Amino acid sequence: MPGTPQRRIITVLAATTATLASFAIAPAAHAVDLREATSALAVGGRYQVMRINHTGDITAELAAATKSAASASQPRVVSLPAGTVKLTAQIRVANNVYLVADPGTTVVLSKSADQLLWFNAVNGGVYGGIWDADGKASSVIGTKASTVRVANVTVRNAKKNGIVGYARTQLTLADVTSTGNANDGVHVAEASRLTASNVRAVKNRRNGLQLSSGASGTITDSALDNNGLAVTGSTTGKVGHGLGVASARATVTNTSMSSNKVCGASLTGSVEITLARSTLSGNGRHGVGTTAGVKATISDSVVSNNRYNGVLASGSGTHVRLASVTISGTSRHGLSVPSKGSATLQGSTITTSGRSNISVSDKGTLSVDSENRLTDGKAEGITVTGQSKLTVNGTGNLVRANRASGLVVSGSGTSGRITKSVTFEANRKYGILVKTKGKLATVTNSFVKNKSATIYKQSGGKVTKI
Repeated sequence: MPGTPQRRIITVLAATTATLASFAIAPAAHAVDLREATSALAVGGRYQVMRINHTGDITAELAAATKSAASASQPRVVSLPAGTVKLTAQIRVANNVYLVADPGTTVVLSKSADQLLWFNAVNGGVYGGIWDADGKASSVIGTKASTVRVANVTVRNAKKNGIVGYARTQLTLADVTSTGNANDGVHVAEASRLTASNVRAVKNRRNGLQLSSGASGTITDSALDNNGLAVTGSTTGKVGHGLGVASARATVTNTSMSSNKVCGASLTGSVEITLARSTLSGNGRHGVGTTAGVKATISDSVVSNNRYNGVLASGSGTHVRLASVTISGTSRHGLSVPSKGSATLQGSTITTSGRSNISVSDKGTLSVDSENRLTDGKAEGITVTGQSKLTVNGTGNLVRANRASGLVVSGSGTSGRITKSVTFEANRKYGILVKTKGKLATVTNSFVKNKSATIYKQSGGKVTKI
């Protein structure tokens, strides 16, 4: 009949340009390059193309296009037009179905739903456009037990998390922005696996990106900045981090975790993380915060101007290794090792801390390897208290121009052992102060222009030579 919408499905090769398959009579602009989109979604070989050719409310058309499964050998690509389109219900995406939106497409959810897009036990993906939950769905893109790729997409305004992965989902994000969500920008849990590159999880009310409950993630070239917008007043015990890792594993490279209301990276529970060539600056609490049980290696990174500690290595079983890291401008300690935590320092600089550059307390343990610089702290270079232990085994270490002593070892049961000479230079009090029954065993060190004695013992402090 004249005027009746025609529905056609065209099967194309991935290397060719798709032909129209319409749900509506009037044509609409489709500027997206399907070859680029399918490549980003790892769709190769032959695939079906279905186009929705009008703006406004597309709920019925999109639900129909995504309802039935396609075959793995011939997946279905559903293309949305440029402009603003509206959804009034959750879209459940069937197996081997992929959504491709024009760069100028904005998809807005106008009625309440659990998720805007839902992938459950399927292979699928989303490319292009802005997907806006408008505060009406718990998540914008939800995945469960699925393999899902999301590329060149902005998600925003979820009631909880922008993108979620549960139940061993394999989730790949590339060139994705997640912002304005009430909880986390990206939340991956339940032994799911995340691969993220060029992700901007910014300005969310809780965390930028969260890995939990046995999840694992590889994060590269990303920005996890300006999160924790719901946090007001004190940051104690609050959640508002760039990266949260809780009983999970992560490898993070070339990523910014800065200007978050609480920590740049918060590591809790049984965590294994490698963090390299990254920046953690201007956060409201720690650059890196930990609880018991964390294993972390941080290398070739910058940690600056955080409002509590630059790096906190806290709790029994925690060990943080710093290699070629620069920590500066921290309001309290550049490196704090309390509560039976431990840390190793190699080739790093800690400078201009508001208190001691390094504090080791409450049975903490610090090992200092070679070529470290501890300078210009507003108190001591290193303070060791509370039955803690310091060991210096490396060469070329410099403790310079701190406003109090270079090294303080204080308290019964507190000990230090220096097996390679350290240079203590231009500190405003003592080069080394051992007091209150603290003990230090040391080789001969180099003392240059410290204001007071080279080594001073006070209130039962004991120093022995190696």
